[in-house]
Amino acid sequence: IYLDMQERTSTKRLFDDLFAERLAVETAVGRILSWERLDDRRASRIVDYREVRDLGSREERRVVADWAAETVVKLMEALDDRLRSTAAVLLSRVQGGV
Repeated sequence: IYLDMQERTSTKRLFDDLFAERLAVETAVGRILSWERLDDRRASRIVDYREVRDLGSREERRVVADWAAETVVKLMEALDDRLRSTAAVLLSRVQGGV
């Protein structure tokens, strides 16, 4: 998940709010994720890495594709509502000057 609200402070607040719910998110996804705040950049990210040994192998490509599809669905299920509600609150603060 690539987080970028077009403004560093809001993005980092969004990341921090999501990170505070890390255990619930990781439990919903079923994996330990890599939480990358990227303090030297405007954006942040939440990642589930997987080692791929041989993309030349049709079977491995199928397994990786299945894993990627499953992971995207799980991340969306775990984060969609959280992202939308937290982003809306942060945007209203920025726009309203709160």
